[in-house]
Amino acid sequence: MNSPEKNVCDVCKLFGCNGWEKRFRLEVEAQGDFDRNKGYEENQEFTIKIDFTHNCQKEHKWILWQTFDLISEYGAIGGKTKLKPSDKPKGESYSYYGDFGIIKVNWEKSSFELPDISKEEVKENLQNPPEQDFTSKSTKLPNLKFFIFSKNENLNSSDYYKLKEFKDFYKGNRGGKSNKFATYKNKDRFWGYTEQKEEIYIDTKEKLNELGITQEKMTEGSSILEDMGGD
Repeated sequence: MNSPEKNVCDVCKLFGCNGWEKRFRLEVEAQGDFDRNKGYEENQEFTIKIDFTHNCQKEHKWILWQTFDLISEYGAIGGKTKLKPSDKPKGESYSYYGDFGIIKVNWEKSSFELPDISKEEVKENLQNPPEQDFTSKSTKLPNLKFFIFSKNENLNSSDYYKLKEFKDFYKGNRGGKSNKFATYKNKDRFWGYTEQKEEIYIDTKEKLNELGITQEKMTEGSSILEDMGGD
């Protein structure tokens, strides 16, 4: 049963959270040989097919297009992105410790175009999300304003451990709590998020600068939101 509409934001409705049925179906088609245990080889192409449901509006497609563009430019896709970094050499266990999830969307070949709707219309058509009470729990939810990205640098395993020790919030565990930052062993890419507190965000940027992710090469989530036209 769907949750009361007034308590559910449009993004939850799009991706099928909080009891809502998602408004699209996604299917991945491999091209060439594909080993599910090892994933795709570097530079191997694959196709993502998207079928939208009847109730998927232009503004929802706009959100999904922006999500794929963000993943392509700054992030990663898939469930194994947190399995890194590691000092283990390339070998039998490399498939576990490899750089999973980095993709590049070829928009020139894609039939999924940015919907013909202005940024202002998207903001106007989307209902206002439920108000947050900013309790200790809600401030720990991911918010793009508090993300940090770098397309040009990464952390080695030692410095990545120091970052996780800097704040307990950044640590993952086997009980299902994910690491809040991802960094790559062989690729220059780094991303993650802090709690929704400005002082923690600033302290974390300073710590990252100390560890080698220079502020000159950081991209803040707030600047990406501005480019998207979001608040």
